[in-house]
Amino acid sequence: MKMSQSVQKICRYLVLGSFLASAAAFIEAAARADHFGNEPGYGYAGGYANQGFFIGERALNTERSYREVEIVAAAPNGTFILKFLDTGAIGSGWTAASLAKLSGCSASEGFCVGEEAINTERSYRKVQVKAIEASGKLVLLFEDTMAVGGEWSRTDLAKLSGCSQGLCVGDRAYNLQRSNRMVTIIAIEADGNFVLRFEDTMAVGGNWSFNDLAPMQGYHSGYPAPAPYPGSSYPAPAPYPAPYPGPSYPPAPVPYPGPAPVPAPPAGMASSFRCTLHGQRSGVDYLATATDLNQARTTVYQRCAGREGPAFCSQFAISCVAVR
Repeated sequence: MKMSQSVQKICRYLVLGSFLASAAAFIEAAARADHFGNEPGYGYAGGYANQGFFIGERALNTERSYREVEIVAAAPNGTFILKFLDTGAIGSGWTAASLAKLSGCSASEGFCVGEEAINTERSYRKVQVKAIEASGKLVLLFEDTMAVGGEWSRTDLAKLSGCSQGLCVGDRAYNLQRSNRMVTIIAIEADGNFVLRFEDTMAVGGNWSFNDLAPMQGYHSGYPAPAPYPGSSYPAPAPYPAPYPGPSYPPAPVPYPGPAPVPAPPAGMASSFRCTLHGQRSGVDYLATATDLNQARTTVYQRCAGREGPAFCSQFAISCVAVR
C-alpha cells in the first residue's frame, strides 16, 4: 500500500529535524570544550579566545609576588583553582587578570617571552622577559639577582638588536662628549637613542644620540654601500691600482772597480795624489788630494756620493795623478 504524499513529506521533515538537532548539539559541545577536549564539570577552564588559559597550564600569579602556579580546575563562574608550586597550597577564585602567561608575545610592548633586554630604569641591568601579563605588560627576570618584577613596558627597556639613526647594535664609535673615549652600542632604547659600553672601564650608560658619536668606519659594517653616482648615466670610474706601480728603475750597477793603480813617483821625491770624478748630473768636478792614493780616491767618491748618491757616482771612473 502506497503512502500518501502528505505522509511522505512529514517523514522527510522529521528526519531533517533530527539531523539538524544532532548537528546543533555537536557544535555546542565543541564550542564549550577546551583545548584539551574537556567538558564543563570535568576541568573546563574557558575557551582560548575568552580567557586564554587551560587546565594544566602554568602561569605567574601577579597578585602573589609573581609566584608560579598551575591551573588545576575551574569553577562554574569561570574563575580558576590554582596550585602554588612553591608550597603546594591550593587557592580558588582567581581570574585571568591575576595571571601572566609563560609563553607568547606582547603586541603592545613588542617583546616575547625569553627575549633579553636592558632595563633603562634600573641602572641598565640585563633582564629577560619571563611572562606576559593580561594587560600586555611584561614580567621581567633580573639576571644579576634572579629577582622577578612586573608592570614593565617597552619604554623601560632597550633592545639588544636592531639599528637606529644609521648605527646598529655592535657598532663601535668615539664618544664626542666624553673625551673621545671608545664605546660600543649594546642596545637601542624605545626613543631610538643608544645604550653604550665604554671600552676603557666597561661602564654602561644610556640616552646617547647620534650627535654624541663619531662612528669608527662611517656606518656599521652591515650597511649596504650606496650605489655609485646616483642619478647619473656616467659609469663609476675604474678602481685605482693599488699599490701605485711607479717608474721602473734598472737594477743598480756593479760598483766601478776604479782606475788602474797609479805608478809611484820616482824614489826620493815627495809626492801626493790628486783624484777627480766628474758629476754627470750636476756637472761638477769633485776633487780630492792626499798623500795616500786610496785615501784620495775614497774622499772624492764620498764627496760625489754625498751630493748625487752612491748608485750614481759608482758608475763613473775616478781619475788620479801623482803630483809633487
